[in-house]
Amino acid sequence: MKNVAERLIAVAGQSPEMEAWISRQLMAGQKPSQILSELDGADAMLDRACHFISRDLRIDIALTTSLVFAWVFVTVGCLPS
Repeated sequence: MKNVAERLIAVAGQSPEMEAWISRQLMAGQKPSQILSELDGADAMLDRACHFISRDLRIDIALTTSLVFAWVFVTVGCLPS
């Protein structure tokens, strides 16, 4: 398993923005382990949010499709012949 410094360097290498953010956190006096735990918490929260959206999105799409179909059926059925 990698130590904290190696993990932080790997995360910083993902993008220039991430490297700049980590540098600012270190200059502000945060410990590397605190920075990693904050990143892990953000990743976990993002994963939960994506899972929630993807799970509920399918239900919303199915409901919307059903309502649109019913609306079209009723509208066409109510038109005078």
